[in-house]
Amino acid sequence: MNEFSIIRLRRCLQQLVLYQKANRDVYEILKELKKIIEGRTSSCFSVPKEERLLCQAEILVALRIGADTSMTTGRWSNDRTGYASVVHACLSLHEDDNEQPSLGFVKFSHIHALFSALLTNMDGPSDSILILLQAVHDLCRTIMVISEWKNGFLCAKYLALYGKVISVCLEVAADKENDIRCRQLALRSLEIVVNISEENNESLCVVLPGLSTTLVTTACASNEHLDIVISCLKILSKAVPICLCDYPRDDSDVSPPLLDLHPEIPRLLIQRNCEWKTKTCANVVKMVRTLCSTLAMHRDELVRSTLLQVLDLMRNQCLNIFDGSLDAFLFDLIVTIPGNEALKSEIIHRLRSEKNSTFSIHLHGKLRELSERIPLYVQRGTEGSGMLLQQLANVISCISEDVSRLAASRSPVLRSIFPALAASLRVDLRRLCISHGQFGGSSLELVKSLPFSFGIDICSILPICATLADYGGVEVVELAFSEMVDSDRDTRASLAIVITLIVAELKAVEDPYVVFSLAETCTEWLSEFRPKEHARDDIIECKIPVATNETVLTIGLVSLLAIAFRKITEEKKQLKLLIAFLYQLLELYAIPNWIVHDAADCALNEISKAFSQSVSEFLYDRGTYLIHQIALAAQSRKEHDHAPIVFSALLDRVDNQEMFHHVRYIVEDLLQALDRHMQEYCILILRSMLSFVSAVGRWFSGLKPLEEEEPEKDDGELLTEEQAIMEVEKKPPPLPITSVENDLLRTTHLLSSSHLPIRILVLKILREGLWVLRNFDDSLLPTIHRNWEALIHRFNDEELEVRQECAPDTWELSTTMHIFLIFLLP
Repeated sequence: MNEFSIIRLRRCLQQLVLYQKANRDVYEILKELKKIIEGRTSSCFSVPKEERLLCQAEILVALRIGADTSMTTGRWSNDRTGYASVVHACLSLHEDDNEQPSLGFVKFSHIHALFSALLTNMDGPSDSILILLQAVHDLCRTIMVISEWKNGFLCAKYLALYGKVISVCLEVAADKENDIRCRQLALRSLEIVVNISEENNESLCVVLPGLSTTLVTTACASNEHLDIVISCLKILSKAVPICLCDYPRDDSDVSPPLLDLHPEIPRLLIQRNCEWKTKTCANVVKMVRTLCSTLAMHRDELVRSTLLQVLDLMRNQCLNIFDGSLDAFLFDLIVTIPGNEALKSEIIHRLRSEKNSTFSIHLHGKLRELSERIPLYVQRGTEGSGMLLQQLANVISCISEDVSRLAASRSPVLRSIFPALAASLRVDLRRLCISHGQFGGSSLELVKSLPFSFGIDICSILPICATLADYGGVEVVELAFSEMVDSDRDTRASLAIVITLIVAELKAVEDPYVVFSLAETCTEWLSEFRPKEHARDDIIECKIPVATNETVLTIGLVSLLAIAFRKITEEKKQLKLLIAFLYQLLELYAIPNWIVHDAADCALNEISKAFSQSVSEFLYDRGTYLIHQIALAAQSRKEHDHAPIVFSALLDRVDNQEMFHHVRYIVEDLLQALDRHMQEYCILILRSMLSFVSAVGRWFSGLKPLEEEEPEKDDGELLTEEQAIMEVEKKPPPLPITSVENDLLRTTHLLSSSHLPIRILVLKILREGLWVLRNFDDSLLPTIHRNWEALIHRFNDEELEVRQECAPDTWELSTTMHIFLIFLLP
């Protein structure tokens, strides 16, 4: 029926009571009753409010009588869902009403039996349980808004019902087999009951041990449903302060008032004295320990932040009760939980204002503990090492402004961080050998790309270095550098990488002297790693360059030097550093390991960016003094045997043709050295000659001879043909052409060298030189005549590599001379 009929409603209620007493089936009556209540839409609001509330009271009283009879006759298991659905429909009458329900003339004792019956035998299919829980939830909501019901529900007389609500809701919520809707509804009902208990916590104190234990167990076991975990934590955070916040301050026992109670009830009531307080606090601390150990590293950020909020809330509201027993857990959560920076900052600020010394002492102890544990966990490959590194970054962040003070005072606690990081951050030499070079990024990117041992990820180290740089500044750099000076070479390599990461994160350098001293010391250390002497460059060995710890240290020092250079803004200091280390940087190209070449390339890129220039522009503009160093070194090969390598590295990276006028004198010195030395010791000089000829080809690729001018004639006097030919002015070729021609002239005799690398290098020099001379016939033709016979003989060389190298030279001749080759062919 669609009309709301009070007469039909009362008749149906009477039938329900009579049928129930007659032990007859009431399913259809309950169904009809629900239909009548739900059909209120069109006419319910035409009924006066007093009449509507009276009908609602009659429904609840009739349901209580019927439920009590059904329990007595044993039909409750069949009738319970019908009763629950009618209760839900009845208590939902005010959902669309802005006014709060007023059922003051219905006493709580009138619905006590109905409420208790709905909580009996909460089992069966999920649909049935859900219907029962909806009715229980509606009753809890109604109790919360009706003061008379609330007072009755919380009084000691109904303590058994209170405990039954708590136990049934906990049982449903804790059972993983139940439908998630049932578990969520049970926790919502439980939260309402806890909120109701704020005005009178006597009953809640009785059930607190079981309530809190079950909530903790459910939260730790419900990893698949995050809302279950969060709800359990929130209910616990409300229940504990409600029970403890108004704890009596004196030592006298507080006894409950004597009422007309069941004989068993007084035994259940709690005397909240010192003994109870001590025991309750100890139980809460145990549960907090369980929650922190299980949920501190939960995968979901919301769960972690809720745990932190819950612990902070319980501590703040019961600050004097717990007396600091929760502080250690809160401190550990702050440094353990990732993310939630805003919440953690707020808590840290409050902790510092409350207990600054206690908080700092705990953090210092945690810092020392992590410094000892991290190397052990990382080197053993123990799971959780990444978590420890994250905790270390959080601890440093919590110390915040104290980091700079600890660094300035050379605190052993802070200093212990760097050996721990160095022991954890070791480059895997075997993995380094299977990679290939030509890395074109920055020095910082190169350091991050290095393969590290123990499976450690550089991303777990970066937050630590960034935090140290943010809060410690140059003081931390100075402390780490002092540790680096006192360490052995293996540890020094790792510390160089760590300091590189810290210096890269510095926002501003207030004291450039520290960074400048760091750069100077790195330059001195680099001078110790000169390449081995090239005594017999002609010897070809089947040997793969293997990276060593010295290789890693060289990479770390070069990268650190480049990053530090960018932090120095004073031009005088920059110039002093360039004079000191630029020659050594280019000398590293003589080391056969590709990773060292990459480190040098990245360092050049980094330094040139400091001047807003390319590498070519930087080496030309700032490398004048470098050329003088090379020129002096080229005159004394015994003391500076790698000067040709430095020269080659410079020529390969400069694209400005003005550089030719600076270096052509060095070429002459190297050629003289080539003339004086035995062939087997001259391969480095030949490599520099190849770089020079190639550079001239790049610098003067479009160079062509000037048009020749005819001689002036006196009027009336004619010259003979022979005189005209003889008197044509012959201008000398440009200096680059002359220099290349001279190089080819001084290296031609080495085409017949007995050493394979020298023959191959001379063929390459010849090919590049022919391309440079292609437009200057007066220089090209003599060069071809001088080299043709030796080149033809190289086609019969016993080494395949030489014969292969002859083909490009011949092709270069054919493209430059064309028909002229016909006269040279035998």
